[in-house]
Amino acid sequence: MEQGLIHVPMVLAVVAGLLPVTPARPARAELPLIAWNDNITAAGVRAGRSLSIRLEVVRGRWHVMGPDQPAGEVLAFGEVGQTPSNPGPLIRVPLGTPVQASVTNRHDKTIVVHGLASRRGARMDSLVIPAGETREARFTADAEGTFYYWGAEAGTSFDDRVYHDSQLNGAFVVDPVGAAGKPADRVLVVTRWVQGKDSDGEPDVWGEFFAINGRPWPLTERFTYDVGDSVHWRWINASDDVHPLHLHGFYFRVDSRGDVQRDTLYWEGQRRMGVTERVEPGATMGITWSPDRAGGWVFHCHLTWHVTPNAKVGATANPTFPRIREVMEHSWHGDPNHHVEQSMGGLMLGINVRPKGPLPTPPTERRVLRLFVTSDTVVKDSTRRFSYVLQEGDREPAADSLVAMAPTLVLHRGEPTLIRVVNKSPEPTAVHWHGVELESPFDGVVGVGGYMGSPAPAIMPGDSFDVKVTPPRSGSFMYHTHVNDIRQMKGGLWGPLVILEPGQSLDPVRDRVYMVGPGLDTEGWLQGTNKLDSLTLHANRPHRFRFMSVAISNPNLAFRLVREGAEQTWTPVARDGFDLPAHQRGEAPANEIVSVGETRDLEKTFTRPGNYVLELRGANGRGRLVASQAIRVLEFQTVEQQIASAVLPLPESLREGATVLGYQTPEDLVELRKGNNGTICLADDPKAGAFHVACYQEGMEPFMARGRALRKSGVTGEAVDSVRYAEVASGAIPMPKVAALWSLSGPPGSWDAAKNEVAKGRPLYVVYMPFATTATTGLPTMPAADSPWLMFPGTPKAHIMFVPTMQ
Repeated sequence: MEQGLIHVPMVLAVVAGLLPVTPARPARAELPLIAWNDNITAAGVRAGRSLSIRLEVVRGRWHVMGPDQPAGEVLAFGEVGQTPSNPGPLIRVPLGTPVQASVTNRHDKTIVVHGLASRRGARMDSLVIPAGETREARFTADAEGTFYYWGAEAGTSFDDRVYHDSQLNGAFVVDPVGAAGKPADRVLVVTRWVQGKDSDGEPDVWGEFFAINGRPWPLTERFTYDVGDSVHWRWINASDDVHPLHLHGFYFRVDSRGDVQRDTLYWEGQRRMGVTERVEPGATMGITWSPDRAGGWVFHCHLTWHVTPNAKVGATANPTFPRIREVMEHSWHGDPNHHVEQSMGGLMLGINVRPKGPLPTPPTERRVLRLFVTSDTVVKDSTRRFSYVLQEGDREPAADSLVAMAPTLVLHRGEPTLIRVVNKSPEPTAVHWHGVELESPFDGVVGVGGYMGSPAPAIMPGDSFDVKVTPPRSGSFMYHTHVNDIRQMKGGLWGPLVILEPGQSLDPVRDRVYMVGPGLDTEGWLQGTNKLDSLTLHANRPHRFRFMSVAISNPNLAFRLVREGAEQTWTPVARDGFDLPAHQRGEAPANEIVSVGETRDLEKTFTRPGNYVLELRGANGRGRLVASQAIRVLEFQTVEQQIASAVLPLPESLREGATVLGYQTPEDLVELRKGNNGTICLADDPKAGAFHVACYQEGMEPFMARGRALRKSGVTGEAVDSVRYAEVASGAIPMPKVAALWSLSGPPGSWDAAKNEVAKGRPLYVVYMPFATTATTGLPTMPAADSPWLMFPGTPKAHIMFVPTMQ
């Protein structure tokens, strides 16, 4: 039975040897050491089916950067009589285990402990423990999953817990009934610690630390697996920040998501695959993955601020401005080939996968691309701009060539490809192919990637590196630098990568790529600018939107599609380049969170013409507008609709036998139906705003077709007729003596698909009489409301106009 807020009688405290008196804070030298805890060994004492655990809250010395480095003072949990640890002792029991937990507060302020309770109640009680006192909780582990317990000084919420009480966390895992032996999974707790406040009284983020199981990179535990192993990780975000957690080289399966009270174990249809998963403050996550390629890999938070060089502690702490410069414009003078190991910190794990059998032999015949890393020659305010430039043709780009956003690289599934990266910038760099399943030496993690004894090198100035990849799947991916990340990514080293099916090409109209990345003066640039031109799309045609983000921060950005302020819908089709199964592709609200390091593919068929807006907003789509693009959707009919509407101008007796020319793409006019009565109809042009269809006798087709061809080639205005008239005169274009034309026009949106009618439509009837004049016809050349008139007299386009108002 759960008992929260239990006040233990004085006798129990005396028996336990813990008198309820406020302890004096010990001198620094007397503070106990706080050990790192890898969450391998469960704490407490088992008696039959029950677990008893005696915890205490102590202030101690946390040597966050190792025992030979200065320590910071933080609060930590520990078992009574044992070394306190960060995170606190692991509580791990089978489902249904009765738990008796006591907590003694050796801090000089009241501590509130949460999470030592059953999970299935409406709310979980907490323990309020005055200084020097002990409180006890009795409860049953009544829900399977990944949970945690945490503490803070009274009045401090979870989200405000960043200083000395920020490390009061411990994992609480409830296994299935009957679980026996050593658990096959690992438990990883993420924490954040801010050493002090800045001059404004706010948390001094320049002196913060991020740790996994009490350690920041490069001190985090290194994992070793064999090819084919099944890896299970339980993640607990005990920090106050969002962490998009990213695995290099492989997909992981998300098996569960939860928080301090609830853990949802996904059933098969709910599980999803990804390379990045956004984990909110206080959230938990269970993932499974299996390495199928050997080499060195990393798993890290993709918020670049969380993997910057570690700060220093206590008396050795970095002064603010040098620290800002170190993070923002880091210029490392060590061996560039050990940059990742020696000049990154925070939330990162190193992974070594041992091979089974010989390493793969790559194909020798490959498609070759050349990608140049360029840089400006004038550096202003210590800020250098960088760029990726794809070589076009045989000519290399200049070393100072810059583009606003790197080009979209297009590869094909199954096609062996060599990307030669040529570094024309003055700094070492590397390229990470984000989300792509490739061999470790080409993953772009300097000093960690590669095989044992042969680590991946940096790409030095003036040097090049050949990336060999045979993409195993099509999808949306990214590429970006993995050296001096903030400096080089703010400078511009990021871009989209699209892998298509064999033989496909990227359709710039119906396959839209949008990428968020950092800029020199902002941290959320869309397409490298945020000033997007308006876009014209077409109704009744499927469009694919590929959304990507490598922003330095802003992990809660979302893309929204609205029409007149109302949120629309679209259909998710892929996540991180992995195609979603059919049962996960239902229509969804058009508000898609794309966190840092994630890609999302959505499909949208606009069924209603009109004006739409694609928005990029913060706060999960409900916050500040970062960027937007106006989208004008024009009518685009199906083949059946084009045929039905194209013949509307004709008398009914001619409609069924008419040939119809229309559009299967918005750019190309093709024959949709072959007729037999010598009449040709043109379907409504989806690129035009207003509705217009026309039909004419086939004798005019050579003249009409030549006009279309000239316009497609770029000839415009009166020049079209100048060319055609000359060709008529030379006999190259034959003309009939007489031919009829019928047309029907209407304002934008006037065509009703359901009724195949045009509201306020304006019909016209034309009789072509090439070279006719007023003298040969007796007709005026000025338009009239009640009688026909002659247009373009004396030319091959001469024709008589009739309007419906004529009697």
